[in-house]
Amino acid sequence: MVKWTRRLSLLLPLSIAWLLALWLSGPAVSRPALAAAGTPTPRSGTWGERLRGIKVTPTPAVAAADETDGHSVISTATFTYVVQLHDTPWSLAVEFGRNIESLACATAPYAPDPYNFRAGQTITIPALNTICHEVTMGETIDHVATLYGVTADSIVEITWNALRQPPHLLMTGQHLLVYQREGVEQPLIALPRRSLPRWDLSALPFDPAHPPDGTHVTPDGFYWQGVWPYGDGNFAWPLTGARMTQGFDQARHRALDLAVAAGTEVTAADNGTVVLAGWNSQGYGYRVVIDHNNDYVTLYAHLSNYYVQPGDVVEKGAVIGAVGSTGNSTGPHLHFELRDFGRLVDPAGFLPRR
Repeated sequence: MVKWTRRLSLLLPLSIAWLLALWLSGPAVSRPALAAAGTPTPRSGTWGERLRGIKVTPTPAVAAADETDGHSVISTATFTYVVQLHDTPWSLAVEFGRNIESLACATAPYAPDPYNFRAGQTITIPALNTICHEVTMGETIDHVATLYGVTADSIVEITWNALRQPPHLLMTGQHLLVYQREGVEQPLIALPRRSLPRWDLSALPFDPAHPPDGTHVTPDGFYWQGVWPYGDGNFAWPLTGARMTQGFDQARHRALDLAVAAGTEVTAADNGTVVLAGWNSQGYGYRVVIDHNNDYVTLYAHLSNYYVQPGDVVEKGAVIGAVGSTGNSTGPHLHFELRDFGRLVDPAGFLPRR
């Protein structure tokens, strides 16, 4: 009897510990179908990876959670990547923090269709401080060098360009990587615009001057029920009371780093549709990406938690996550990116003065 009593005294604490561990490892709290402003339902884990059945092992934060001077350490160098099923130039540009047009220099200088990536293909992600130039008829290497304010030798020295022997004749449609100097921009490449279907105002099932609650009507006759998924382009700061620890730099950091206490609510800078939410293994940690459906896209990275999933329509000011220090980060802060026509631009130029 004494032996059984001793065994029970040992087994009981172990059983309680096992049940506690099982409870703590249970499923994350479910999130609302729509992320309404100011009413987050906490959700940890990676919804996108769970959907695909991929097990993700997050990279631990570099710094302790009580630091408040955090900034990002996102890779700016060139590296190779094996294309996965469903990868697109757009998705890769967002995941790696590159401009879309830079991925025209991801395969080979003479590739007939540089954006045609195949699953299993190894591509080269260009360094952040380079521009991908497409050669036009009659251009010479000296002309390209003058266009970007660099020397011809600096273009030849980039191994990817495969310019091995002089006189380095160029072909129309050939792509070249060129080092980007401060203040020198690549010509804009216009991307197709999205638009809602056009409606005849006379055919609306309600008086356009007095639409039902939750229905939005534009002067052109568009209407939408629920949260309007199109941003107005007047961006709001995604954090309140934050301190900027790192600004926008074309060659090293195409974003703003905003430091504030861990757990602070992060809000959507404008109305839009969530296209990515979950873990990023390239240094962003937990991140949310919102397409504002007006050629602008914003990214919110190093989150400790996120409350939305792809497909959610969010309004400006909706709480989408919480500040953290996941991924390559030196302390709690928000890494905030803004894209215009697929190109990373300085968010400070689009945000109200504070």
